[in-house]
Amino acid sequence: MLASGLPVSTWSPASRIASTLRRASDRRWRARAEAGGDWGTPRTVGLAKRLDKVSRFSNLDEVSEFPTADWNILTPPWSPCASGMSMAAFTARDTHAVDTTLIPYPALALVINLGGEIAVGSAERPDTSHGVVVGLAPRGVAGTGRSLECLQVRLSPTISYAMFAGSAELHGHVADLAAFLGPDAHRLEHRLRRCESWRERFEIARAELLHRAELGRRPDPEVVHAWRRLASSRGNVRIDALAAELGWSRKRLWSRFRSQIGLTPKGAAQLVRFDVAARLLVRGTSPARAAAECGYADQAHLHRAARAFTALTPASIAQAPWLSVDDVAWPR
Repeated sequence: MLASGLPVSTWSPASRIASTLRRASDRRWRARAEAGGDWGTPRTVGLAKRLDKVSRFSNLDEVSEFPTADWNILTPPWSPCASGMSMAAFTARDTHAVDTTLIPYPALALVINLGGEIAVGSAERPDTSHGVVVGLAPRGVAGTGRSLECLQVRLSPTISYAMFAGSAELHGHVADLAAFLGPDAHRLEHRLRRCESWRERFEIARAELLHRAELGRRPDPEVVHAWRRLASSRGNVRIDALAAELGWSRKRLWSRFRSQIGLTPKGAAQLVRFDVAARLLVRGTSPARAAAECGYADQAHLHRAARAFTALTPASIAQAPWLSVDDVAWPR
């Protein structure tokens, strides 16, 4: 019997999934977390203390640097694959202001300013600060930077739920970083500014955030599984079928998923699918082909999705400067 109270057969798919999710061992969970794995099982001891040691990464390659027209982009020495948390640093190559419209992405984003000027916010309520948190599917959010040096962290909704109380309510909004980290925001910024290398900054930020996740609440394993299925299917999975996999009713899945992720399962699927389409557009794929590859009914369907998420047309998204560096900063 699953958490929903619905009886299932001993050998049903739902039973096997529930068993896997509920009975994962401490050792397997710790190994996944230390490797950067997503968060779905409930027990760990002392993980952050081990990760806080700089020697933890001594056997890995150095930070990678990728110069572009406007930015030097630096990535950490660990693999971002299936981590639930990825990082990239951006340092401006010029002193002129760089403006960009943020394209929604299926992750919560933290932006920590470590030098220069930064402004991130919506047209309705501009928000300029030392650091911001951008929730899922923000619409009409723009960023401006001058002589900027910043660290950006992308968090899957499941790990952000463990790190920050109220992360699900941030859907569609931008907030000051201090609203989520409290006094820790200024302390973390100060520590990062004092670092002598980006490698050290990456390590400190990762250990700090994993420590918060270790102390935080855990999302339901079924919600974690649902999010992973939506992501792995590129948003093309039927919600009824997903609920059946978990042994939950559609209503229960909708309620638990929305309370912990911030979107309904259908809304999350739409966001994941749009993200895939946006990346194809930036790579030069035509809107018609991108629509077909991503499961949209036709090109007009993709156009409506683009307008709903960004207020831009597919042609404008293809020219978005922030997306043009996505594959460098956030390799998959």
